[in-house]
Amino acid sequence: MHSAYIKDGVMPSEIVNILNIDKSYLSRILTSLEKRKVIEKIESKKDSRSVNIHITNFGRHEFEKLTTASNKEVAGLLANLTDAECKRLVKKMHEIKELLETS
Repeated sequence: MHSAYIKDGVMPSEIVNILNIDKSYLSRILTSLEKRKVIEKIESKKDSRSVNIHITNFGRHEFEKLTTASNKEVAGLLANLTDAECKRLVKKMHEIKELLETS
C-alpha cells in the first residue's frame, strides 16, 4: 500500500517483487482492498492487459491514520531510551538492514 500511496499507481508485479509473495495471494489481498474501497484497479495506459493499483481517497485517509498510530506507538517505545540506547538501537537496525539486503 505504501508504494501506491507514494506514487501514482503501481503494477501488481511490482508488489509481488517487493514483498516476495505469490501472485494468487496478492490477488486475494487486492480484491479484498478493492471491495473495501481502499484501492482501485485502473487499466494500464501502456498495456491494456495489465492494471495499475491506485489508492483511493478513502485508502489514503486510512493509510495516514495507520501511519500516525504507528508513529505514536514507536515514539512511546523509544521515549524511555537514553541517548546511548538510541544510538545502539540505530546501529543494530542498520545491521539488520545490511543483512537483509545481502540475503
